[in-house]
Amino acid sequence: MTAGGMFTYVSPKVTEQLGYDPGEVLGASFSSFIHPDDLETCRRFAQETITTGVKKSGLEYRIRHRNGSWQWHSTTTSPIRDADGRIVALLGICRDITERKTTERALRLANKKLGLLVGITRHDIRNQLLALKGYLAVSKDALGDPDLLASYIASEERIADTIAHQIDFSRDYNELGAGAPTWQNLHRIVTGVAARLPVGAVRVDAGDPKLEVLADPLLEKVFYNLFDNALKYGKGMITAIRVSARTAGENLVLSVEDDGGGIGAGEKTRIFEKGVGKNTGLGLYLSREILSITGIAITENGEPGKGARFEMTVPAGMFRFACR
Repeated sequence: MTAGGMFTYVSPKVTEQLGYDPGEVLGASFSSFIHPDDLETCRRFAQETITTGVKKSGLEYRIRHRNGSWQWHSTTTSPIRDADGRIVALLGICRDITERKTTERALRLANKKLGLLVGITRHDIRNQLLALKGYLAVSKDALGDPDLLASYIASEERIADTIAHQIDFSRDYNELGAGAPTWQNLHRIVTGVAARLPVGAVRVDAGDPKLEVLADPLLEKVFYNLFDNALKYGKGMITAIRVSARTAGENLVLSVEDDGGGIGAGEKTRIFEKGVGKNTGLGLYLSREILSITGIAITENGEPGKGARFEMTVPAGMFRFACR
């Protein structure tokens, strides 16, 4: 690259890293490929290399892939001198650090979520324990009334079950972000989940066997929750669950849909809130949190009466189609 930022040589590796043919980059300015927010930092880095005349490393910036997405790169830049010792060009060696950046962001987000979990869990379990103590107190006064006592005991059992579910939830949430995001094969996840659930005669389409997503290790629990809900609430109606994918610009939209009764229009956003639902109200909330670790958003866009359709939007760079 010239001191003015024009590419005079481009390694064939640029095709593998960024999708460009070397001829598309040769003669172009580096500023044409750098994210606008990182451009000034890159210019200062190059100028410091020229001014000091020594190799510099540690620059991290976003660069545009040929498909329009942004990747993170780190660069080491060395000055190139002519016979008189003047700096006439810069040699840059780049490394793709997109996955590392994604992991760092995910771990920061997970740590924040874990901090919130402590307060939420304590508050919820304390409230349930207060309710349980209340029922135990009135149960003493109902010892002579078997029917009333039985109703109190049933309420106490429901509270105990709720506390158990909250403890299980806190365990799962505690694992959230504990491991770095990994590339996971969706077909394998869906097939495994279907094998553990009582799908019976329900047909399951596991989708493209080559599709992989970079997500938290708990991604499998998301699909387990979605399938489990479909089977529970669609009992007697549902005949199929289908997993599919389509591109939407530079993103990918994953769909999990069934042909059951669907979800009412007024419930589509509330179902992801903590405590909302027919059981513990924690499954879809946890699913949303798991996905958000790597920037995946989830919505419910099914047509009431015709089945549920959960759509997960996976950002560019977070999915791939592996060769197998």
